[in-house]
Amino acid sequence: MTEDPGDFPEAVVRHALEEGLDAIRSHIRSKLADPSHADDVLQMFCARALERAGDLKTGAAARTWLSRVLATTIADYHRSLARRRARETLADDGLLNSFVAETEADRAGCACLLALLDGLSETDAALIRGIDLEDQDRASVATALGLSLNALTVRLHRARTRLRGLVMRLCAACLSHGFDDCGCPPRSTTS
Repeated sequence: MTEDPGDFPEAVVRHALEEGLDAIRSHIRSKLADPSHADDVLQMFCARALERAGDLKTGAAARTWLSRVLATTIADYHRSLARRRARETLADDGLLNSFVAETEADRAGCACLLALLDGLSETDAALIRGIDLEDQDRASVATALGLSLNALTVRLHRARTRLRGLVMRLCAACLSHGFDDCGCPPRSTTS
């Protein structure tokens, strides 16, 4: 029984992997700071080599080709480890505490700012409430108000400009303390 020519590259790669498995494992262990991850990288390398066996042009070049696949597998592992560590850093206590503090500050918006929304048109107030205060998706707010996204963007900009004008005229405390809850009773928006 003859081998299918399409099986040739895979058979060569499989043979090279079986023959050099111990040397490959020790090479991987020498490249990783944590040797316990070597088996994971070895498994990724073997799977990648077998998946890409069709890229191998000649059997004589198998070792060179495998060394390139191994080098890219190790590099990919290091990149994924760096990304994982970066994500874990976000959960660091200091960053987490500052994130919680910022979130709480966002929630404690000034009551007089909310009252000033009554001085805007219904559409302007709905835009600011929906997008800025309730953090709704712009597309859903646009659909609810019967607007295109472009029209919503223009109207939101204008609504924010009008609200800024009201704040500038009616709440001097907000201007000085930065819109935390100042507790000041807002003056009438009709003045």
